[in-house]
Parts: sequence; structure tokens; C-alpha cells
Amino acid sequence: MSNLLPHINETSVAFVGIGHTRWATHGGVTRENTHPHHSMHEKIYLVHNGIIENYKALAEKLGKAGYTFYGQTDSEVLANLIEYCLESVGDIKKAILMALSQVTGTYGLAILYTEHPDSIYAIRRGSPLLLSSVEDGIMIASDPHAFPSKDLSVIPLGDGELAILQRDGDYTIESTTGETIIKEAQKLDIFQENNTDSRFAHAMLSEIFEQPEVIENTVRGRINFETEQVTL
Repeated sequence: MSNLLPHINETSVAFVGIGHTRWATHGGVTRENTHPHHSMHEKIYLVHNGIIENYKALAEKLGKAGYTFYGQTDSEVLANLIEYCLESVGDIKKAILMALSQVTGTYGLAILYTEHPDSIYAIRRGSPLLLSSVEDGIMIASDPHAFPSKDLSVIPLGDGELAILQRDGDYTIESTTGETIIKEAQKLDIFQENNTDSRFAHAMLSEIFEQPEVIENTVRGRINFETEQVTL
């Protein structure tokens, strides 16, 4: 549990939540730089997949407006930018779109607004987001392996499409102009059984142990370890 959620304790009962397993790409690997991130006044909480390339310029703009930061991540800057826009327009959907219109980079976002505790707002550009009905609810994820079911039908969000997920399992998808988008769920056949023996309990653990081989394959032919010459 993140220390950035001060209002939640072991006895809390929650029906809506966000989480992310991601190393910090900006700043050190510290508790403060872990997801979820929140805005200065704790109105906005979010998890973010992607990279905000102009986050330093945005942080400078927010600093001049009186915003301070507890960490060093681009994701925290984004949470504050949404809150900053919310103060201007007074509507969370408009604030999200206004904030993201100022962003250069990629993102897959799941956003909580504390005044709408039964909703999650999700939007993407360049980073995947998949929506799927699950037992007793609705779920959004950046990777199909995050869903609890292997019998999976998903709705992929397109760039700029804003999904609003409700606690009761309902959802809507809107365009940047507020028009409702109707999409059919697509069956995914990614969990086919295979006959190969595995040393690992699940796919994520397998991928972790495959990383040295993946890195070796990535740099093969590009680095001469005798001369230390790199070919791009």
C-alpha cells in the first residue's frame, strides 16, 4: 500500500481503486516516486504508463502558480496539472482534456477525483489501455495479463478516448468533443495453453528472468566489447 494514500488504512472498505507496478522513469526509485501519485491538494490521484516529455516546463508553470512537489516524477506533475485545470474549469472531464492538451509525450492514465469517489477516468495516447467487464465490476488495464480471467473480451481504447468507469460496473466512452462512442468487445486469445515445461509460476516472473537474454539480443551486433564501440 502506498504511503501516498493517507486516508486508507487496514480497516477501510474500498470498491474503486487504482494501482501500478512501475519503476520511476524520472527521479530515484523511492517511495515518494511510486504510484499512485496525487496532486498538491489531494483532489487528483492517478497512475500513469508512458513518459511526459515536457514535464519540466509544466512543473515550472505550476511552480509559478504555487504548486509544490513531493517527488521527482513526470506523473506527479500531471496530477497537479489536472488539479490546476480543474480549478479553472470546475469540471473533471474538461480539466483532464485541458491538461492533456498541454502535454507532449505518451500516457495511459487511470485517474481518481476525490469528489467523484465511485468513478475512474481513463484515457490514453500512445500507451495501450484495455477495458473489460470482470466479476462484480469493470476493469481497465494496460496489459491483458492484468485481468483476472483467461476467457477475455476487451474494448481497446483509442487515442484521445475518455472512458468513465463506475462502481456498479457500468461505463461510458467519450470523444474529446463529448460524444458517446459505442464499441464492441473483442475476444482475445492470448492465453493458449502450451506443452512446454516452465520453471515459473506465472508469465510476469518468466519475463523478469528473461530480461538478461532480451537485453543481450537487443544489443547483439551493436556493441564491440573489445573496442567499446557502439553502432546505432
